[in-house]
Amino acid sequence: MKVLFIILTLNKSHGGPPKVLQSLVEGLLGKDYEIYVWTIYNDISEERIELPKDIKVVFFQSTPFISALWKGFSLSLLIYILKGNLRNFKIIHIHELWHFPHFISYVFSKPKKIIISTHGEINVWNISRNKIKNFYKFLYLKLFQSRALKKCAAVQVLTKTEMESCIKKIGMANYVVIPNGVNFDNSEFYCPDVSRDKLLFIGRISYQKGLDILLHAYCEIKTYLPTFPDLIIAGPSSSQYKYKLQTIINNFNCSSVKFISFADHTLKQQLYQQAKLFIHTSRAEGMPMAVLEGMNEGLPVLITKEVGIADEILNWNAGFIVNCNKESIQSGLLAINQDMDLENKGKNARRLVETLYRWDVIIPHYVKIYNSICEK
Repeated sequence: MKVLFIILTLNKSHGGPPKVLQSLVEGLLGKDYEIYVWTIYNDISEERIELPKDIKVVFFQSTPFISALWKGFSLSLLIYILKGNLRNFKIIHIHELWHFPHFISYVFSKPKKIIISTHGEINVWNISRNKIKNFYKFLYLKLFQSRALKKCAAVQVLTKTEMESCIKKIGMANYVVIPNGVNFDNSEFYCPDVSRDKLLFIGRISYQKGLDILLHAYCEIKTYLPTFPDLIIAGPSSSQYKYKLQTIINNFNCSSVKFISFADHTLKQQLYQQAKLFIHTSRAEGMPMAVLEGMNEGLPVLITKEVGIADEILNWNAGFIVNCNKESIQSGLLAINQDMDLENKGKNARRLVETLYRWDVIIPHYVKIYNSICEK
């Protein structure tokens, strides 16, 4: 059975979607699927995720200037599709929304063999954060995106909260809730103890992640509590937003924040071993891979209620849930000094991942959807 995955980019700096795709196709190997991946590239210097050799990957060059207006626009992809290269696929699984590869793949395919994974993109913040982008996305949503989501075979969302948001924005569709996952193993993990004295954020350093709010909260605490743990922020960033964050740090004359531009697997493991708490103060998020990975390492988490996994964290006593504002984040940060149960929270976080968010538990849900599409 031929399955085609459409994704904007495989660049590691793009965050969660490439990681999800990597784990998904690895989990599907050996299950009678012939897997293809079509994606765009525009910067050969960027490091990309590695897919198994059995996966047939086709890269399409982005078209200059036009791709700046419509993300992922590629004349070579358009020509390739016009030649009829979509016809032989039983299933077309499109990742993310808004971009050109998504649009052109849908237009030239039968909707009933298409699955669309939204990756948490349908929420109020993503659509209304900027007046210009809001108008573009609102228009795109009305003219195309809503229709595509309603007519396709399945819309994969990460959480029930995301599904409710989709229903409010676009109406009913064939939604299926399948979370992101991690490659869980039974090896030893690092429980928080007195020797682990760092606060850790790993992920894209962007406005969406709320790091400006976090830094205002954190630096203010450090002014009257100098012994408070150091903060490590690791991940790729835009120079403009990082400059804003550095300005906040300089204004407080705070020397206990460390930036790391990119964290590979080895460095991540080192950072996990130093950390007592994983932090993710996002303004809006579906199910961040970074949080799941931190929990997989036995770290309790401090996240905002806007993160899709907040209810599970609360129910499993796996960390702290705060509002996305300075005062609430400060209260959450200060709570770790009084909380004598950090080690158990870390163990609970690990058990939560083991129970609900292992890829070997999640992959069968995708297989079930693929098989149901082929049977129709």
